[in-house]
Amino acid sequence: MSDTDQITYGRRERLRLALADQAADIADSARGMVTTYADGYVNAGEFVEMACRIAADARELLSLAVVYERRRGTSWEVVGETLGISRQAAHERYASIEKQVDTDVTECWLLGDDPRFPGLPEAASDPGAGAVRLDRWVSDRMVSTDPLAHKDPADPARTHPVSGQLAPLSTLEHSSLVTAAAVLLSERRRRYGLGGTRTRELELGFARRKVQLYERMIADETGEPGRSGTPVDDLRALLTGARARLAELTQAAVVSCVCAPGRCSRGEFRDHQGDSPGCMACADLDPEQPCYAAVDQPGPGGKG
Repeated sequence: MSDTDQITYGRRERLRLALADQAADIADSARGMVTTYADGYVNAGEFVEMACRIAADARELLSLAVVYERRRGTSWEVVGETLGISRQAAHERYASIEKQVDTDVTECWLLGDDPRFPGLPEAASDPGAGAVRLDRWVSDRMVSTDPLAHKDPADPARTHPVSGQLAPLSTLEHSSLVTAAAVLLSERRRRYGLGGTRTRELELGFARRKVQLYERMIADETGEPGRSGTPVDDLRALLTGARARLAELTQAAVVSCVCAPGRCSRGEFRDHQGDSPGCMACADLDPEQPCYAAVDQPGPGGKG
């Protein structure tokens, strides 16, 4: 299955999944404080520790809620009014968080939706799998008092209570993400220069996403002439250029991997003179550890 055939989501949907993921974690943590049967085994201070952890998670949930509201078009004035503060205070408190989360989401998309991406809830960094997992989370915890429990078992709202209302990545949002990625890369080059492992990875991901975009636009334009606003021949010329750029960057990235002999099963290696040794599939492992992609073993999971 090609990348364009896989279900993925745009920024708004990813942020909604991040919000849902964080809320689910808080609900599970809070549920653990309800029962009393194991209180005799709880050490002094552990209840305070658990409550502090839940409170910290709740503050992160609030930040994600603000970022999501902003992505869906909510003004700073409304955000501030809801929080009981001024528009300016809301902006000062959350604008930098909004920018950082947006950068993280865009970079994660460029790098291929890795669930280990640092700084993002897993459902936002691997949204296809995250949406399915959260569907199961809701279904497994459904009780008779839940409104969903009274819907027809075949109702999509019940079978897919999370993913059912999420729109897959559209061509328009794909194009918008490519534009945002171009700005991000321009800022990164200005700040860090052209070198560095991370920048090269992002450049490679950007080239891949541009190829996918032009392929989608050609398919849209072929099926509905005039839809994209660009003639098919022009789009094909753009696709040819994008593929040439991708081939160039891919060739430059093919180097020997220090963490395993031979080619990684993903066929992706990087220059280990950068800040993260290893192939692109195992960047966060020690160089001495085997590449899990090369030996066909599962990689580390969990939240970043």
